[in-house]
Amino acid sequence: MLIPDDVWDPATLFMTDSHLSDWTVAPRMSARSTHRPYAADIPLHERLFLDNIRLVYHVARRMMHAEGGHGSLSDFLRAGMVGLQHAAETYDSAANVPFVRHATPHIRRAILYEVTMVN
Repeated sequence: MLIPDDVWDPATLFMTDSHLSDWTVAPRMSARSTHRPYAADIPLHERLFLDNIRLVYHVARRMMHAEGGHGSLSDFLRAGMVGLQHAAETYDSAANVPFVRHATPHIRRAILYEVTMVN
């Protein structure tokens, strides 16, 4: 488990500016940045997870609007994080598929599963 259960709180991963739509991840790093201070210390699947947390917010927000605003964003984010973790653990860099393309269906499936389990 990448995020311990006793520490999990969506508010610790996302901070708001003046508008809800302007959420950014803290600390903010470019996804294309080649210098990562933690690159040597953290395994690849954990780096993929940490570098793509913003993708979860993007997918969750779009799916929440598609659902007509039903459910809370934090529930969608929590489920999306599980999908991102699964995608990071199953990613094969030799397959020549960008990680975002690999991760998006995993995140969507996890959110849809959460929505169907609640309803």
